[in-house]
Amino acid sequence: MPSASSLTSIRDVLAALRGRRRLRVLGAEGGFLGLLLARAATDPEAKGPLVYVARDEASARAAAADAGFFLGLSARESAALDGPVVVVPENEASPYGDAATDPRVLAQRLGALYRLQAADAERPRLIVIGLRSLTRKVIPPATFARLCRRWRRGGEIELEEASAALVAAGYQRVDVVEDPGTFAVRGGVVDVYPAIGRFPVRIELFGDEIERLRLFDPDSQRSLREVEEVVIHPVREAIAPPLAQLRPAILALADHIEVPSSRTRQVLDNLEQGLDFFGEEALTPVFH
Repeated sequence: MPSASSLTSIRDVLAALRGRRRLRVLGAEGGFLGLLLARAATDPEAKGPLVYVARDEASARAAAADAGFFLGLSARESAALDGPVVVVPENEASPYGDAATDPRVLAQRLGALYRLQAADAERPRLIVIGLRSLTRKVIPPATFARLCRRWRRGGEIELEEASAALVAAGYQRVDVVEDPGTFAVRGGVVDVYPAIGRFPVRIELFGDEIERLRLFDPDSQRSLREVEEVVIHPVREAIAPPLAQLRPAILALADHIEVPSSRTRQVLDNLEQGLDFFGEEALTPVFH
């Protein structure tokens, strides 16, 4: 049995975090881990958000729920992307396989990334991430920031410009917006569902002026309440730059790993037409 002097207290952990010192903590799990994370995340002397790396996504979500409990959050609030606790979900599909990634998972991952690079007032207090999710390559911060938009009531934007910005950020155009990462255009109205919001937003334009922004229920499509702004962020991890920039690198890579020329032409054609295809995420290092 360990001696009293060898036991690590929450106070010891907080002191180590404040001084950015390495500290080995054993046996921190379950409710105690949740309490430890909650205390560390809300430490007034903390120098930024706390990041906890769990062994897998299930452990990450359990730790986030336990920490949320001690922060006074409901289970739903602990799992939301716009709260003080953010879980970065895992993309289980291999970037080299022929299985499509759930677009909702991608939207949630990119929504979590937005919270990480946002201004201090918008950043979460606690970020929980599984080991596999941590090692997955993502969009570089500069590229991510370039694709973000913040549209406010009273601002101006052309309808075609709005559509182009959403497509560039990976949003899928649909007839009816029901899922994160989708948008629709009807007349002078743009419906869009950013992953960081709990509801989609209806943008009503009067000419080029944003006259009104309203949250709406994705099931009933009925308006809920007005808001002052909406934040648009990328919802795909593989966002390709113009093909002219990519072609030499893709041709060189295909030649190096001996990809059949027919397959290379198919990839180039898909990129030129802006089409999604299996294995696209494997090209993320080439894109960026």
